Amino acid sequence: MLRSTLTAGVLTFLLLNAGPGSAEPGRAFHKDLEPALNGQVSATGRFPTQAMEDAFHSYLRWTKENGLSRLAAFESQHRDQEILPTVAMAEQFREYLAWTERTDARRFHAFQVTSFD
Repeated sequence: MLRSTLTAGVLTFLLLNAGPGSAEPGRAFHKDLEPALNGQVSATGRFPTQAMEDAFHSYLRWTKENGLSRLAAFESQHRDQEILPTVAMAEQFREYLAWTERTDARRFHAFQVTSFD
């Protein structure tokens, strides 16, 4: 009895957590990024807008070129200073933070769905 209950529980958990996109390696599914729902997501479906995805890739290049931590933008928030190199990048970072607060996206979603060296 206990074994069948435990097995049923595990199967239920697996089915509930296997949502659209879950089978695609390297892509974390997020309900607000489903193109069929709002049609406004980036080309890869990983960010709420293409501008945000482009800004994130520019940010990754900028941190690498300048020998900075990938988390430099987050770290600068604790010091109340803006370190991002362009106004557009800073705006997209603020939009990203607002999006993660409005939704159930994790704060480091961008790093989880993007491959970088």
